[in-house]
This record gives sequence, C-alpha cells and structure tokens, in this order.
Amino acid sequence: GIKTTDINNVHSYIIDTNMTTLLNIDTTIVDRRLHYFTDDVDLNNYYYYLRHIFPLWVTIKDVDVLKDIRGEFYYFIHQQLLARYNLERLSVGLGVVEDLDLERKIIPDYVSTLVYGNGVVVPSRNMLMDLPIYKYKYIQ
Repeated sequence: GIKTTDINNVHSYIIDTNMTTLLNIDTTIVDRRLHYFTDDVDLNNYYYYLRHIFPLWVTIKDVDVLKDIRGEFYYFIHQQLLARYNLERLSVGLGVVEDLDLERKIIPDYVSTLVYGNGVVVPSRNMLMDLPIYKYKYIQ
C-alpha cells in the first residue's frame, strides 16, 4: 500500500513493493523476466524528470536550458537506458535487443504493473503486434 510520512517538514509517500512476490508475472515469457527493471518506479520517475528538462509540448525558444544540446541530450539519455536494459537482459541470460525491423511483428509484449497517479493503468502492448503505419514517420 501507500503510506505518507512527514520527516523534517518534508511530506513523502512510501510505496511498498516486493518484486519477488509478483506471482501473476509469467516468467516463461522471456521479456517478463525483466519486469523488475521495466516496472521500476524509481527508474520511471528518473525518466519522467529527465523528459521535463526539454518538454515535448514546449517549443525550444521557451526552454531556458542550452538549446544546442537538446538532440544530444535526448540521444544520450536513451543510449544510456538502452545500455542498462541490455545489461539487465544479459544478467538474466537473454541477448541484447535486436534492431527494429519494420517488416516483422514486435514479438515481446509489455504488461505493465504500473498505475498513473490518477489511477489509470499504464498501457500494455500485445505480443506479435505490428508497428502502426502512422508511427513510421517517427523512426525515419
């Protein structure tokens, strides 16, 4: 459950979790062995804050951070996350992530155990899903 605490005039939320007791996770499906990493609350929080340095909904002229490094910063963040994800995959006996092939279906599914602050469940992705054609322009 969620507990609230007040320590040194700082209001905090404590979310109890035990990633070793998620019995509803089917670890025979290969990528679900990494649920401890993909559903890590701290990692998701870290990514959330990094994305707010250069928010997608704000034009570059309205951001007070160095404008020349926006693309470099975006690439660096995602390169680091992919490197960590590959290390986690190797640690559970999986290989590194394959390159994306638009002609093949996306094999691994993603079943989230996360919930947004407003109670909405984080969307999942079905196994053997096609990449929607309208998203092709984002990966050109």
